[in-house]
Amino acid sequence: MPSSWNLSSGGCAAVVSSNKNLARDGRSFLFVRGSVSQILSGLMVGGLYRVSFFSSHLSISSSTQSNKEGFVQVDDKKHVFLIYTKAYRGDGGQSTAREEISWHKHTFYFVAREGSVVFELGSVDDRTGIYVDNIVVDHVERDQNNGTSGLHVQAHVVYLHEWGSVHGSWSFIEDVSSITEYLWAIGYTKGGTQLQNFQSVGLSNFAYNSMVTLIHNSYIYITTVAKNSAGFEGISYSDKILVDLTSPIIEEVLDGDFIGEDLDSWKENTVYVNWKVTDDESGLDYCEWAIGYQPKGIEVQGFERINIDSRRTYKDFDASVLQGKTVYSTLQCQNKAGLISSLSSDGVTIYDQPPSMASAVIRTLPLSLTEYPALDYYQSVTNNLKIVWSGVEDKIGVQQYKLSVSSNQYNLNGEGLTFPDAQEILFTNIRNVELGQGQINVTLQAINKLLERSLPLHYNLTVESGNPIKDASKELSMTWRGSDKEFDVSWDGIFSSQHPLRFEVSAGTAQGGSDIVQWQETLSTRVTFRLPDSITSMSRLKVYMIVRAIAAGGGYTDITGIIILPA
Repeated sequence: MPSSWNLSSGGCAAVVSSNKNLARDGRSFLFVRGSVSQILSGLMVGGLYRVSFFSSHLSISSSTQSNKEGFVQVDDKKHVFLIYTKAYRGDGGQSTAREEISWHKHTFYFVAREGSVVFELGSVDDRTGIYVDNIVVDHVERDQNNGTSGLHVQAHVVYLHEWGSVHGSWSFIEDVSSITEYLWAIGYTKGGTQLQNFQSVGLSNFAYNSMVTLIHNSYIYITTVAKNSAGFEGISYSDKILVDLTSPIIEEVLDGDFIGEDLDSWKENTVYVNWKVTDDESGLDYCEWAIGYQPKGIEVQGFERINIDSRRTYKDFDASVLQGKTVYSTLQCQNKAGLISSLSSDGVTIYDQPPSMASAVIRTLPLSLTEYPALDYYQSVTNNLKIVWSGVEDKIGVQQYKLSVSSNQYNLNGEGLTFPDAQEILFTNIRNVELGQGQINVTLQAINKLLERSLPLHYNLTVESGNPIKDASKELSMTWRGSDKEFDVSWDGIFSSQHPLRFEVSAGTAQGGSDIVQWQETLSTRVTFRLPDSITSMSRLKVYMIVRAIAAGGGYTDITGIIILPA
């Protein structure tokens, strides 16, 4: 708490700050339970002063009172004020439209009897406390013109959460006799009493009425009568007051340099914003602009006044503040009735780097002409290519992929491909082409929405549609070890290929059968297997073998053999 403030005995006070737009003025506000006070010095004796500030209920859920009272005291005059009926009470904090803090404006007046006075502000109850912000003390110049000029009486309307009040203040100059009483009334005409009959407020220079029913877009007047000790009366009127119960309409807040432009990203370390805001009743008083890393955030820039009519503005920042981050512009506008609206943009990501391929993976689906799948990096299909990739990273999103494919018979140079932003695994199918045999080179590049191009990601595969070559002069080597009931089979040197081979072995007691071994896969050129216990008669048993060599692309060649067990 600032050193200029003094805390009451047993009270509690703290300065509350937030990275979101919660304060009524600046970045922080004051929580007070009990009261705080300070000495106002340098006052003009006999001068009229206006005290204005904003108050709010606490934002914590345990603060359940619908109405709260605070007080302001200057010297020996104490005024108790009511904080508006709490909005959204009873909703359990679930309303998506609720404001975390809603500020209520208060205005009071006092006449300085000495050059310095004690100013005190606090909460009436000592259990929960209140928030206060933007406390201002102004000297009011008294007008000495004719009482009917309309300049003696000032008035304004406060409206918040369907709760309204009319506030008036006045300053009559005492001529010969002293003023003994003020009376005030509210109506739709000068001197009118349609909303409030004349009521005495003693010698107070201000009054307010929170029990009136306000009609939107109507005009009201405050009439004040001053009586002096000689029995004479003076009368004065306020200017007409427009009752505006609606806050400014902020139709849009857009991230972009031109009016109506809304961008999702750009490279420059500059924040651009454009907007459309109207107030057809009382008109706009001012608008402020803040920038943060979240909607209604103020981490990058607190609220600063802007030229409303320009409808666009910008500000440069250091790269460390913006690069790689998403920022949101928030516009806050107040109309001449004192009502405020705010709206944030949907955010813009500022980024000058190309997409990253560090975690990207690309591959082809192993297309085969047979029932056997091709190995990774191979296929036997020559007229179709299916490519899958994932893991490309970019903060602002990839706009397009450029795909290139080249072989000895086919060339695809930088074909542009687009996909939905939410799609994680990306796929393309190149059909009805003639790829030929041999190596195929695939190159992939990502281009983000700012046309930054990534490093190329390469992938090579081989088209092999042929079958393994079999040496017809060689046969299977099949050996029976009766003591162990095991077979040793070898086909070393029978099959050959320029690319990796894998093998499938089956054995059975009938030609083409597999009741001993079924489709056993191996990368070796030999295998050992045992005669199953289900076969009990081994004398002169014929065992038929088939070894299938499978090429990398899925093509295959077979060799068969037979062994007859001894009697």
